[in-house]
Amino acid sequence: MQLDFGFDDAFELHYSMIEPLIFVEEYIEPEAKNYVEYTFLCFHGKPEYIRVKTVDGADYMNIYDINWNDTGVWFGHDTYPTVKKPDNLEELVELAKKLCQDFVHVRVDF
Repeated sequence: MQLDFGFDDAFELHYSMIEPLIFVEEYIEPEAKNYVEYTFLCFHGKPEYIRVKTVDGADYMNIYDINWNDTGVWFGHDTYPTVKKPDNLEELVELAKKLCQDFVHVRVDF
């Protein structure tokens, strides 16, 4: 509660303006040892990028644009050689659009 996260590690200054609090949510155990997380990075009410974290014995991270083109952006993790486009990508995009519409920038996690 004493640490100013605005200057710690990632130098994200907006955290310096947020009153510290403890937020707790229920832990959901992954159903499998190997899984994929999809994180939509949204700007001005539009999903723009998809951060794909693949847990397959090690953590890998790839960044795609909204049309599933690999951006080649390196995010501090090894990239997975190929990540299969999810069958329900259109549904995930639509859900992200609904959730992000009132924000200038927000991250939507699936």
